[in-house]
Amino acid sequence: RPPGYPFFLALVYRLTGGRPAPAHLAQFALGVLNVALAFAFVRRRFETVAAALAAPLAATYWVFIYYEGEWLEPALLVTLMWLLLLALDRWRENRKETGLLLAGLALGVSALVRPNALFLLPAAAAWAVWILHPPRWWGREAQRALALLATGALLAITPVAFRQRSLSQAME
Repeated sequence: RPPGYPFFLALVYRLTGGRPAPAHLAQFALGVLNVALAFAFVRRRFETVAAALAAPLAATYWVFIYYEGEWLEPALLVTLMWLLLLALDRWRENRKETGLLLAGLALGVSALVRPNALFLLPAAAAWAVWILHPPRWWGREAQRALALLATGALLAITPVAFRQRSLSQAME
């Protein structure tokens, strides 16, 4: 199993004294946050009416509700995906480098929760290059965008990879 979700639970347990009820509350808080993030993203991309429809759909989608009650990673992963989308959308609007760095960081943390999330890195990079429009597709701006996404992902993954490697070497 990937270490991201157990790290999340360990943090919750550390902050709350190791009782299981706060872990459930943290999952439900992620669910509420997911509704707010869905509203925020849809409002940014479309309009308030669409966001007013998206939020109740996210709040009542049975799969989200089910996984919020279980100690499984989808509630955390959905939050990270919303954060990824919001960071990419913010970068699209203002082209500030922190947007791509945060998107890469969200993608890296998502990969710690679910490793196949790394498949989104080439898709996010291709989208960022496409947003830049020709003739800047392969110029310095595109290279910088790709580097920022990759750097953000590596910032999240590298410390955990070193930790896991040192643990596996200690077990040998």
